[in-house]
Amino acid sequence: MDESGSEAVSSPGSPETEQPAAVAESDSSDDEVIGQRQEKRKHVESLDEDLDDDDYDLIQSNTGINWKKRKNIRRARFADSDDEAASGSDKGQGSEEEEVDEKEDIAKDLFGGDDDEEDDSEVEPKAPERGHELTIGDLEDSSDSEDDGFIVDEEGRPVKNSKRHEGGIRDRSLVEAESIFGLDFDPAEFDQYASDADDVDEQDEADAGDDDDSDGDLSDLIEGAAPSGRRQKRSAKKAAGKKRSGRSIYDVYEPSELERSHLTDQDAVIRLTDVPERFQLRTGLPVQPLGVGEDGEDEGAMDRELNEEAAWIFSKALSLKTVSSQDPSMDTAGPNTYDLYQSNRAKRKSEDAVPKIREVLHLIRKDMFEVPFIAQYRKEFYEPQLSVDDLWRIYTWDEKWCQLQKRKRNLHRLFENTQGYQFEVARRDERLLENVQTIENEDFARITSVQSTEELKDIYQHFMVHHNREVVAMQNERTVQQRGENSYPDPDKHSGLKRAQKRTFYTVCRDAGLAGLAERFGLTPSQLGANMVNSYQRYEVQQCTVEPNEIAAEYTGGAFPEVENALRGVCHMVATEIAHDPQVRQATREAYYSKAKLTVRPTKRGRKEIEDMSSLSGLCYVTNKPVVTLRGDQYIHIWKGVQDGLITAKLSMDASDNSGIDQSYLQEIRQLYWKDEYSTVAQNWNALRFEALRVALEKFLYPMFEQELKLVLLKEAQDHVIQQCAMQLRAWVEIAPFQPEAAVNEDDPSFSPGLRVLAATVVADRSKPVTFAMLDGDGEATDFLRLGHLLERNESKKERDCEALKKFILRCRPLAVAVDASCREAMTVSDTIKACVAQLEQEHQMVTIATEFVDCDLARLYESSKRADVHHRDYNELLRHAISLGRRLQDPLAEFCYLAADDDELLCLKMHVFQNDVPREELLWAVQVELINRVNEVGVDINKAFKRTHWSPLLQFVGGLGPRKASDIIKKSKGGRIENRSQLITSLGMGPKVFLNCAGFIRINTGDFEESASEYLDALDNSRIHPETYDWARKMAVDALEDEGDVVGDDADPSAAVEEILEGPERLKDLDLDAFAVELERQGFGNRQTTLYDIRDELFGMYKERRLPYRGLGPEEKFRLLTGETKETLVEGKLVTGSVMSITRRRPTREMLDQAN
Repeated sequence: MDESGSEAVSSPGSPETEQPAAVAESDSSDDEVIGQRQEKRKHVESLDEDLDDDDYDLIQSNTGINWKKRKNIRRARFADSDDEAASGSDKGQGSEEEEVDEKEDIAKDLFGGDDDEEDDSEVEPKAPERGHELTIGDLEDSSDSEDDGFIVDEEGRPVKNSKRHEGGIRDRSLVEAESIFGLDFDPAEFDQYASDADDVDEQDEADAGDDDDSDGDLSDLIEGAAPSGRRQKRSAKKAAGKKRSGRSIYDVYEPSELERSHLTDQDAVIRLTDVPERFQLRTGLPVQPLGVGEDGEDEGAMDRELNEEAAWIFSKALSLKTVSSQDPSMDTAGPNTYDLYQSNRAKRKSEDAVPKIREVLHLIRKDMFEVPFIAQYRKEFYEPQLSVDDLWRIYTWDEKWCQLQKRKRNLHRLFENTQGYQFEVARRDERLLENVQTIENEDFARITSVQSTEELKDIYQHFMVHHNREVVAMQNERTVQQRGENSYPDPDKHSGLKRAQKRTFYTVCRDAGLAGLAERFGLTPSQLGANMVNSYQRYEVQQCTVEPNEIAAEYTGGAFPEVENALRGVCHMVATEIAHDPQVRQATREAYYSKAKLTVRPTKRGRKEIEDMSSLSGLCYVTNKPVVTLRGDQYIHIWKGVQDGLITAKLSMDASDNSGIDQSYLQEIRQLYWKDEYSTVAQNWNALRFEALRVALEKFLYPMFEQELKLVLLKEAQDHVIQQCAMQLRAWVEIAPFQPEAAVNEDDPSFSPGLRVLAATVVADRSKPVTFAMLDGDGEATDFLRLGHLLERNESKKERDCEALKKFILRCRPLAVAVDASCREAMTVSDTIKACVAQLEQEHQMVTIATEFVDCDLARLYESSKRADVHHRDYNELLRHAISLGRRLQDPLAEFCYLAADDDELLCLKMHVFQNDVPREELLWAVQVELINRVNEVGVDINKAFKRTHWSPLLQFVGGLGPRKASDIIKKSKGGRIENRSQLITSLGMGPKVFLNCAGFIRINTGDFEESASEYLDALDNSRIHPETYDWARKMAVDALEDEGDVVGDDADPSAAVEEILEGPERLKDLDLDAFAVELERQGFGNRQTTLYDIRDELFGMYKERRLPYRGLGPEEKFRLLTGETKETLVEGKLVTGSVMSITRRRPTREMLDQAN
């Protein structure tokens, strides 16, 4: 290859001509070849102009290569004969031009373009001639033309590029691609297109591989002869694939967009797998199912694992509380902060909760039941010891347990590999293991007993202190073996593969042989750790009888020329080993967490910017405040102040007090590392031991635990904020839909099912009109009205708008009016609406129409959301705002779920002042848990979700489902309906596990299509009763009727009995459900007493409302929404500014004068 990047044409008979490249013998003249080379050289030089010298220098500095504009992949293309290319049929030429024009037009519409791109597109690519091997110039010149070939490398081998799809974008493909942001997109169609394109590329590759045996076919194609049968068949298949597919979705959209729209291959697997979607998507590890083999060992191992996990979850999640105090009653510290620390960590659950936890874990990991199913249909397995919140906590900590077990297995494997390496080294030369700590069975037992991530980290760091060199040598040796060198190189001499080792003062001491001097301290770090854990001197110090200086003199030389240097080095070495001992860390961590104190001081900037009313004003001068007295989100205030540079915060354990007595933790534990003798030798060794202990605490452990405790306190405060956000969302969504006071007259011609709502959007700018939207019972906008003079003081214009409003209300007949509580002007609009409604009630005897203020935060979020852009593209923001207001009045839960379905938009709601300072994933999960609980508590009318886009997001929160599975069943429904729950399997393709999880929460309102049903209608499908207990419900109905004498023996029709009982459910009260429960337990169904009582309650009123009755905004909420003031912005003693809106002159009364005096 010459300097310009073009390749020279090989002479006939050379080895290059024998490669399977798409090159034929050259029949062109030498002048033509030279001309082609010059054209290619010019084109490559034009490409080189795109990069300047700085770009090439940057490439060279990063790669070490003198990089030039080169490419190793070339596109080989075949052209028809010169005659056919010149003349061609009119039909073929016209179709090609139409296809190119269509591609260019669509590309401009989608991606835009500039003048330069248009100029480039006008250049007609030249087909390569015979004997001309394509290079970069030809590849770039032919990029706009249709691809009729394949990709080859420098050696002529074909390179598969299955992800590239050719052809133009047709209108149908664009519509299907755009619908990925909705719920009508079927990825299977594009998978089919992609598979077609892959088949074409694979056939291309196969044909290219046969070029050696198909010279005749190749020559025929180049000379313009008719193609062979095989190649003609391939071309026809390729053309058919282009006609079907066009450009697929993978060419149009970015991978991130496909992932966000759930259109990746992994999403397809999740849809098809018969496992609850949330089980497959758990953040750390998917739910690990427990399998039981044929032998009893596997079953016993499963039971042991569940028992261990249940005890672990009880100790970590349900009985062990936080370091800081989250109890509002604990405002100040008592005389002993350690007692308060222990009270913070007191047990909240009794020991009998452990078997319940085990049962819940068995239901999750063995039976694959989600929390909503367990909470509703397996109450006997967790009540009364556990609550629904505890179930979610168990589900979350099960993930942490699985992660911990995985890490323990990995660490155990590392220990085994290192132990095997030690045995191999000892087999070769035992001297190589001198001064090396061998791995014993106690080390493996320590891994097995680990109960937390911190303990596992301690063991790993202790391991790396003593075995870091062996791990590096083992890795180097493994690298050598992978390269085929069956030798055991010396890690100190094998510099070619030796990994970098951190050179620390400890390694210097160890290499100098100070380990022998460290052994004279009389107590190993592990023995000291045992003393600290047990709080007494379990192991006595073995006192050396020789002076430390005399022994240290034997280790002088090299890095330690003096005795003092050797003593200082051995103290550091012993301190390092003490600080890395797991038991020492365990005892010190416990003491540090309980005794740590917080000191806060303002910075120079903070003294200027922290105001008296600021949340930091009471925290910026804290001194030695025990961390156990921190409450709620206090530490987030401190953490944010540190992040903003306003304050400094420091944690300390051995803070000085006014007593003058040294009560530090160092003085407490020195007795455990002390020899109680009065000899000079013992005192000198005690001084060395004390110095090593001091260095271990002050240099290693205290700084590490300070950072660790800060993270713990921050995590606890963030958990408190997340809990508060979840409680706020619960308060919003647990409200039932608004219920009109007056009864609805179904004989009224304007009657329609559901709550008809008139919603009004009001803005503070009086120049903008007040927008009204009329919503039918299903939440669809049917009409709208804009009144521009309703807020004006011109009475004549205002009167005209009032008349228009009355006519609108009279025509639409709403049952409620929702007013946007966003500004003070909304009060004027509300009063005007109430006056108009009162006049209509008197003049036309209309039913009472309630006027309610509605929180506008959700509507303000919806008006600019992506869903509003898709479903209400032609509506302005004010009209979208009004639609959301009305829907929230109709059903708050449905409207919140509608915004929670995409892009986490619900997190934009203001739920807590610090919600942006907590992990987004954890906050999103807490929000989803609240929605899951409420949706499954209320149930979802699936046919309504099929027909109404703002109801369909409810399905993804149903137990067993998720966004992928919910969109899949909506797609399969094709806008139709299902008439019984069994069609979830037969028509929508649900698997048995998903069906069991979701069936009881999916409601089929059989009353809506009772007369037009084509399938058998079961009245129980319109209830919360699970299909697995239908027989029990029918048995109860038959028994209740038999007691009344209405049905006798075998003549009873269970389904008819249920329908009759629903008309008079009071007959169920006389049933002996306790006896029924005993019989079921005898038959092997277990204790199902609570389930039987739930079935009877449901038969008394199917899908009766469980949410709190609707309540309007209180005075404080109205004031906050209408004025924008909160408790933080408007407090007593704060200076505020005000504007005088109007002045009214009137004579004061005597009472007013008396009060003024």
